[in-house]
Amino acid sequence: MCDRYSISAALPKLEERYKLEATGLFQPIYNAHPATLLPVVLNQAPKSIQMCYWGLLPQFANQKKLSNKLFLTDINSLTKPSYQKILSTSRCLIPADGLYIWKQSSKKSKIPYRVHLVENDIFSMAGYWEVFQDENTGDSVRTFSLITTNVESPIDGTPIIMPVLINKHLEQEWLSDQAISSPTNLLNQPTPNVWQYYPVNSNMLLANYDDKEVLLKTTPTDQLGNYTLFD
Repeated sequence: MCDRYSISAALPKLEERYKLEATGLFQPIYNAHPATLLPVVLNQAPKSIQMCYWGLLPQFANQKKLSNKLFLTDINSLTKPSYQKILSTSRCLIPADGLYIWKQSSKKSKIPYRVHLVENDIFSMAGYWEVFQDENTGDSVRTFSLITTNVESPIDGTPIIMPVLINKHLEQEWLSDQAISSPTNLLNQPTPNVWQYYPVNSNMLLANYDDKEVLLKTTPTDQLGNYTLFD
């Protein structure tokens, strides 16, 4: 399951990539995780970057059953009427320049890797957004969910859940403020991406760890910080 990613590009590069302007505060994010504010491009405001919570508000982050259902949505679920309605009007792109995934090294050990495009370019993950009311403040806040699919891991070929990427030439269509009769057709287009990967610090598991060092290649260590001979 992919529940970590990075958008480490500086704001000017992000604005140039999407030909827009940012609204609100934005700093590079090296270890994005659910229940945090992250940059998103909404179809209702395609000329600006909005800050939205990934999946749910922070006060609900520890409710695992609720959390997993809200921050990731399997592409096969999108045929349900409830998803068809929201996809027809509330689509978004989630910028990223790297994903964090795991390679199983033994029955009990796994190694974190950062996966990125060969050119280190920013890519767009497909998603949808919703508006909720914060029970504590009464304010309306936006959240988003990543659309995912089952693919072979770029590291070792094992089955893995990865975000669905939108081809660059289809981004504007996905962001159209017009209803799309069959939005899943845009999601099923092949993306000719070439990935590179390398092991990273297992501290990326910590929700409050957002240091630039997480981007650096390290000696392979498992989730407990133990060094391993397998990479």
